[in-house]
Amino acid sequence: MLDGPGMLETAATSLSRLQEFDALVILPGHGPAVTDVTATMDAALRRIRKRQDHLYLAVAYGAKRILSFALMLRGGMSTTELEDYITRQAWARDAAQLMGQDTGEFIRNLVDPMMNSGALIVDAGMVRTSTAAVPVDPAVFDLPWPRDWMRQRSGDGSSLQLGVDLPDPVAEVLVDPAPVHPTLLLDLV
Repeated sequence: MLDGPGMLETAATSLSRLQEFDALVILPGHGPAVTDVTATMDAALRRIRKRQDHLYLAVAYGAKRILSFALMLRGGMSTTELEDYITRQAWARDAAQLMGQDTGEFIRNLVDPMMNSGALIVDAGMVRTSTAAVPVDPAVFDLPWPRDWMRQRSGDGSSLQLGVDLPDPVAEVLVDPAPVHPTLLLDLV
């Protein structure tokens, strides 16, 4: 995950390096295959440069992404719960400060445009993203942060034991946490 002051330049450098592969198709971790690689990469670089020129746009974009994912993961939130949730988040307080707004103004400027554009909808009293998503088991929100896991290998090195008890089905899907990297499939013929 990229963050900090240099993250936009790091992202631009990474995209420029990926362009050097002259890929015909990119298979992202989510969404459809990208077949117009040059146009897609150029558009992504233009967005990054625009965000660098207008940092407040980058802050607003990041806040929208964070809020959208939080709603997807939780299956939505009531309108009251939503405001309370955003108010408690460090990212929202930081973003409000960077944008020169109080938290209430920031929340209105975040949520209202998302509602007006249709990115967020109210369904049965719950604010949800308009993008279909499968919420996760609420038990995962009570799990310790990965940095707090104690890792121990079994004597023969064949399995990894975590120093925390994880509820099913979470424990069933955890495997050895080898580094995971996005895959870029290239047609080298």
